[in-house]
Amino acid sequence: MIKFENIEKDRGRENFRIERVLDKGVGLMNEDAILDSPEIFGAFDGATGLDKYIDPQGRTGGYLASQTAKEIFSRNDASLVDLAISANRKIREEMIDKKIDVDKRANLWCTTFAVARLKEKQLEWAQISDASILLIYRDGSFKILGGDYSFDRPSLVKWKELSDQGETEIGKKIQDQLIKVRAGANQNYGVLNGEENMINFLNSGLEPLDNVKDILIFSDGLLIPKTDPEAAEDFSAIVKLYLEGGLNRVKDYVRDLESSDPECRKFPRFKEHDDMAAVAISFSPSK
Repeated sequence: MIKFENIEKDRGRENFRIERVLDKGVGLMNEDAILDSPEIFGAFDGATGLDKYIDPQGRTGGYLASQTAKEIFSRNDASLVDLAISANRKIREEMIDKKIDVDKRANLWCTTFAVARLKEKQLEWAQISDASILLIYRDGSFKILGGDYSFDRPSLVKWKELSDQGETEIGKKIQDQLIKVRAGANQNYGVLNGEENMINFLNSGLEPLDNVKDILIFSDGLLIPKTDPEAAEDFSAIVKLYLEGGLNRVKDYVRDLESSDPECRKFPRFKEHDDMAAVAISFSPSK
């Protein structure tokens, strides 16, 4: 189910419009989440541990991780870095409460996130891993805040190799690779999974809003599928599509590409459709 809405709000002397897309992939439930409080906006991408935990209410570990992080950030009572630390700690508490063996790292729930807080003339932001914050300026140029590290890249490279060899049931054949990647969490890349050293991978800062026309915050489900997993993300294409028709234009383009390759061979990925979460903030000129 796609959720999309436009909301006019006021920020000092400027008006801004909000667009939201929250679209479930092919999984049991949408493990992505959106936050759009009056000041803080974010996208969260949860992932369940390899034990595939599901609670008595039918909720996956990835869903619980992203929703827990969203809840903490919605409190809006501290810096974004401090809120990230609190969210990380709360995810660990939730796992312990659900009797998850947190010493088995492959079974840890986790979430990536990108969050931004609007201030008078600045944007406070925090981001980890492959969740993105993209600024589009009035002249059409753009800037990515933080990193865009994809911890899935090594696994997708292996996926492509097996696909090119004509292998089937590739997902089963890369399980060892997936376990290896999970073991690298907060050692090679960062996620909120209850481990304190996630702070070493957290990107944050303040960014001036001068001449910023749009802010896009989104999970990796909105990234355009690639034939080469090692290629750089094409953020310029996302900007072009967004300026043509907003987040729904980007979403439709991504879904069309995915649907054209249901076996995930042309565009290596783990599932036909991934979850999506995205928020766009569009500023009108000052009055």
